[in-house]
Amino acid sequence: MRVCLLAPAGSARDEEAAQQHGRWLRADSGHDVTIASRAARTERDGGVFDVAVGFGAESARDLFATSARRHALFVRTIADGEQAFAGLGGSADARPEPFNGLIAATRSVADALGRFAPGTIGRVVSDGVDKDAFAPIDTVPAPGERPLRVVVDCGPQADGKALAAARATIETMTQPCETVVAAALSRRRVRSLGFRTTVDPDDRRRLAERYQWADVLLGLDPGDDGTAAPLKAFHKGATCIVPATVANEHGVEHGWNGLIADPNDVADVARQLDRLSLD
Repeated sequence: MRVCLLAPAGSARDEEAAQQHGRWLRADSGHDVTIASRAARTERDGGVFDVAVGFGAESARDLFATSARRHALFVRTIADGEQAFAGLGGSADARPEPFNGLIAATRSVADALGRFAPGTIGRVVSDGVDKDAFAPIDTVPAPGERPLRVVVDCGPQADGKALAAARATIETMTQPCETVVAAALSRRRVRSLGFRTTVDPDDRRRLAERYQWADVLLGLDPGDDGTAAPLKAFHKGATCIVPATVANEHGVEHGWNGLIADPNDVADVARQLDRLSLD
């Protein structure tokens, strides 16, 4: 089968997802996969793909400009799906044919968009984790007598407010800890807010190393567009403290493999970190 996966240029998360799903389709099923950032044509069979899948709302127009027998759109959030629908006519009847519906990252997104656009097929497929970069480890070494190690992930829209909340949380802890910040901000900006060590969240190799170093991922992104950070951290042996968002709903079970906490409740998050430090 000839498959085209479309990810907008400049969207690191969409590009990562397209690359990972492309590898799976080639390795597991032997499909002929093309990954593109703009509308594409295959060189075979009259330039028509069997399936074209767009990642994110920004790929919608290029998706339907791609010659394919079937089209589908992968979305992570309700807002992402609504934005795509608005740009494609606003109703199920107005959308281009053949449109075979949505592929949603979580069940709640699929259900919500199904109500928003009756007749839309809502399939659920996990965003996935690049297991080349974030290969699962077999054992997690005991931490011994050392401070808790924390990777602070402020999400793709990191700003000073999120980092200031992280700083306040760390300062409220009663137990010592070591921190690394994963944020698309300059080192000078991060250090001005009291953190010493940073890692570029788009540098998968170094981020994977930091997750393996860490005991805990502290996720502070309150938006629904998460970064699959908890799943990546789990692969490298860390647990997590994250907000209750759509992006986290299918991977994090409170009290089992991680903790759900309000990132604005500094005292509670600090208390959770202290509990993990003493565990």
